[in-house]
Amino acid sequence: MIKRYLFLLIIAAGCATESSVGPAKAPTFVRYFNTGFDDEAEGLLETADKKGLVILANTLFPPSTANPSTRSKVTLIKTDEFGNRAWQKFYPDSTENKDSYKGFGINRTADGGYVIVGEVIQVRAQSGTAANVTTNRLLFMTVDADGNNPIIKIMNYPDPIRGRGVDTNAAGNFIVLATVLDQGAKDNILLTELSKPTLAPAWTRFYGAGEQFDNALLNLSLPNKLFVDGSGNSFWSGTVRNETSKNYIRIIQVPTNASAITARSLSDPAFDEICGDIIRVGLGYGILGTVATSSDSTRISVRRLTENGEVLSRQSYSVKVTGGNGNLKGNSLCVAQDGALVVLGTVGSTTGTDYCLLKVDAFGSATPIWTRVLGGRFDDAGKSVITTADGGHVVLGTTTLANVKTILLMKTDKEGKIPGL
Repeated sequence: MIKRYLFLLIIAAGCATESSVGPAKAPTFVRYFNTGFDDEAEGLLETADKKGLVILANTLFPPSTANPSTRSKVTLIKTDEFGNRAWQKFYPDSTENKDSYKGFGINRTADGGYVIVGEVIQVRAQSGTAANVTTNRLLFMTVDADGNNPIIKIMNYPDPIRGRGVDTNAAGNFIVLATVLDQGAKDNILLTELSKPTLAPAWTRFYGAGEQFDNALLNLSLPNKLFVDGSGNSFWSGTVRNETSKNYIRIIQVPTNASAITARSLSDPAFDEICGDIIRVGLGYGILGTVATSSDSTRISVRRLTENGEVLSRQSYSVKVTGGNGNLKGNSLCVAQDGALVVLGTVGSTTGTDYCLLKVDAFGSATPIWTRVLGGRFDDAGKSVITTADGGHVVLGTTTLANVKTILLMKTDKEGKIPGL
């Protein structure tokens, strides 16, 4: 294993509004973005023309005279292909808004814009009492390619709900995946189709987690991903907690507007395993998990599945860091140009946590092709990794600098290296 540290020499004043490195055109880079408040990375896309990147984040604003409570806004940042910021925008843009907006799932639209799902957290005084009531509502939002002309739709349901993933079907309508936050609810997964251009629900379905016993619950580690194939079938993956409080991974398949789901269990019942990501790999899928072992350490698991959800290969991996605690959490998965898989993880280290990249073949070999640990003197938490058009790998994460959460955007070469660091 090769371990390389990125020493984060950040000037606080410069970080408040700009990346840590000035405009450049290097094929690899490290960039930091901060609004002056806590910014937490959530999603990453390459632009449709492959000449830039779009970051989804949530920014936490402290109380002010106009808004006495802490609130969050959805943040979008667009960069060029070299990580230099092109624009940054908040949603909603009103300074008077008192609700918290959070985005979790992001996808491109057919016209080159972006669609985001998440939640709106509303705190309201309860009628006749001094108590406040907190309500989580489904957030659906679209913007154009420049982040302008936002259309924001807040959807109300009887239970608190959070948008997780979104995709479009062959008709151009949006399919939205959400989770019900009431852990007592048996039907804790929502799937709905929003017709374009009105965004009126064409249909809405609630599903259970796919277990036979009554108290099966969907763990909130559900990846912010949803896939819709050409026939309108929806696919996603998540974590189910069984009667003995074990967590295990399932892949879910739902035909268009079907009243029942098909769920396959993927985990060994002897272990506790949480789903971190699901991606398309050819006609099938790749699923990333985090497995708790009997030695109180954690490993990552990588599975290849057919389009019908059958397991083609499965392997688990560990990464040892000098002085670390042996914990490795799987955050994100992508396909390299040569068909291998690249994993982004967060690994425990002497300084807290570091970013970790592994490249593994697609056939379940026990030894990674390469491993890179990239971190510094701060807590690093990986969020997303993608392979860009030139074969490099872009990492998105959140790094805590002086107790302030800051967005990290880092691009490596095909070997997971940043020359000179």
